[in-house]
Amino acid sequence: MADPISASIGPGDGLDFVLGPPPGLSGAAGRARQYVAREIGGVAPSVLETAVFGLDESTTIFFLGMASAALGTVVTWTAYRGYTRNDSQPMLFLAVGVAFLTVAPFVLSHAVDLATDATDATVLLVVTACHLLGLISIVRSFRRPDSH
Repeated sequence: MADPISASIGPGDGLDFVLGPPPGLSGAAGRARQYVAREIGGVAPSVLETAVFGLDESTTIFFLGMASAALGTVVTWTAYRGYTRNDSQPMLFLAVGVAFLTVAPFVLSHAVDLATDATDATVLLVVTACHLLGLISIVRSFRRPDSH
């Protein structure tokens, strides 16, 4: 297994991804960079550095995730208000589904990443489970309350 700090990737060296986070990057930013490097077939991670609004990629990923979670909270709250106002069970399932698709993955992925020594696979499993629960809840919201 290659040392992630000393691994080099370049044209013609035969490697298609770094086995660990690049130096100076950990958590979601490191995983995102590895994924992108693997998907495009071995382009050096330094070439893939991005800067949005002058922020490094880990900060950009965090703020985009936080914006998605904040907007998901607004949609969830609106659907929940629809549930309480109209006593509509489908609106409750919609609220739960949107929360599991937007808010829960952001919060849980950062909590699991920070609080435990979880592997990337574990964090991905948590996020995927949240997405699955959210989609099941949204599909359930399509069902009419009086149908069996």
